[in-house]
Amino acid sequence: MIKLKAHKILEILFKHYMDGKKKTKGGNIVTDLGRSFTTIQINEKTNYPINIIDEICISLEANEYVKLHDSNKEFGVYRYIITDKGMEAYISKHYVFSFVEFLLKWIPIGISVLSLLVAAIVAWFNISNTKSIDKLQLKISELQEKVILLEKQNAK
Repeated sequence: MIKLKAHKILEILFKHYMDGKKKTKGGNIVTDLGRSFTTIQINEKTNYPINIIDEICISLEANEYVKLHDSNKEFGVYRYIITDKGMEAYISKHYVFSFVEFLLKWIPIGISVLSLLVAAIVAWFNISNTKSIDKLQLKISELQEKVILLEKQNAK
């Protein structure tokens, strides 16, 4: 899920950057400061916990997808801007595809485990059913014996 959250953060930073770029073309000058977002602003857009956003942004920064534009360490506020490499990663859905690859690696294992669980449950029910059938056959035998005894008594 972290990969999908990273993609969402890249999306937010990308759209904000592009909005700033559009406004600059319209006559306004939007600097990198105006094209960047703080972790608090990202939190407002995503509702992800700040600590998760911080961890993801540190990872994105290490991969050069975002750049730390400014920070206020006293208040724990960091401002990030998307890089060209980050824009490329967002457009190519790098994190979405890596999440899908991760799922594809684990799906066969999940199916195998699920199959084993189903087999175990079926086996358990078969054992339970076999015991029940044995009990029913015993009852039927007892009833057949009683019917034979009653027929003998009625025949006399």
